[in-house]
Amino acid sequence: GQGTDATAFDPARKLIFSSNGMDGTLSVIREVDANTFVPAATIGTALSARTMSVDPVSGRLFLAAAATNAKAMAALRAAREAGRHGPSPFVPGSLKLLFFDPGR
Repeated sequence: GQGTDATAFDPARKLIFSSNGMDGTLSVIREVDANTFVPAATIGTALSARTMSVDPVSGRLFLAAAATNAKAMAALRAAREAGRHGPSPFVPGSLKLLFFDPGR
């Protein structure tokens, strides 16, 4: 996904996660063995959901996200494509925590 910020590994379930804040997705990769990894799913999250952690006991994922300003997000994408930093696209006071539980 675009805008990868964090990765996490769930050792109990052999799952690898990549949070992709620019396109609002979570990539899930399954470890088959030490040398084999296969895409398992792409889960919709929220634009800006990047910072992530996983609870190794429950497998619950936590992602921080905030509401975004569409105009500022477009300017940020253009700046990144040009190799520059762009404006903050986040709406002040809109931080939220997303939870994702593993399938049973």
